[in-house]
Formats: sequence, C-alpha cells, structure tokens
Amino acid sequence: MTTPRYQLGSALFETGDFAEAAVQFQGALARFPEWAEARFSLATTYARMDRMPDAIKEYEKVIEARPNHYGAHLLLGRALALTGNPEAALPNLTKAATLQPESPEPHAFLADAYVQLGREQDAERERSEATRLSANGKH
Repeated sequence: MTTPRYQLGSALFETGDFAEAAVQFQGALARFPEWAEARFSLATTYARMDRMPDAIKEYEKVIEARPNHYGAHLLLGRALALTGNPEAALPNLTKAATLQPESPEPHAFLADAYVQLGREQDAERERSEATRLSANGKH
C-alpha cells in the first residue's frame, strides 16, 4: 500500500524535514489507521525529532499490529534504552536479535543496554556477537 502523503512523507524524511514528514505520515494514518509501515515511519520520524515518548508509543502500536516487526522491536528497544529504561529495552532487543539472527545491530544495542545496567559480562558477550556478525559482512 502507498499513498501520495506517505510518499511525500518518505521524501521529506530523506531530506531531513522531519516535522513536515510527520505531518504527512499522520495524514496517511488518518486515512489508513491500521497501516503498520506508515506507523513505523511516523515513529522513526518522531525519534529523529527527539520526541521519544511519541516514538515509543507508535513503535508499541506497530508491534501490536505486527508482533514480529523487526524494525519496531529494534528501534523501540533502542528508544527505551536512550530514555533511561534499559531493563524494558531488553525484551525488544532480544526479540529483534531472534527475528534477524544475522544482524549485528540488536547485539550492539543490547550491549549498550547492559552497560547501563552495569552488566559488563553480558555487554561484552553482545559486543563480541555484534563484531562477529559485522565481520561476516552480512550487513
């Protein structure tokens, strides 16, 4: 599915006009409220605007609609960790790592969350896994 508003929002996002991109994604969602990818785009736009509470809420809605959405789990976990809630980030980041086992990003973000929690051994394990996956050239 695609609409002119969604396409415009995507183009604006790419140019860095996040405020106007958000308006366009909101318009697309007003017409198609169950459109998970438009909601994911809006959430990511909010994150870029440093509107983390709004981003978190939208990522959660994406996961409600599509429980195995890799990007939503990854970026929700990242947003939770960045807003000082690393414990809440762990399940989402772990799920992202399960959904895309060859991706280094969830492991790198897990390492950051574990550092915040003072769990250095877990952080080192995740850093090593991220490095290993990156070296494999999968991403």
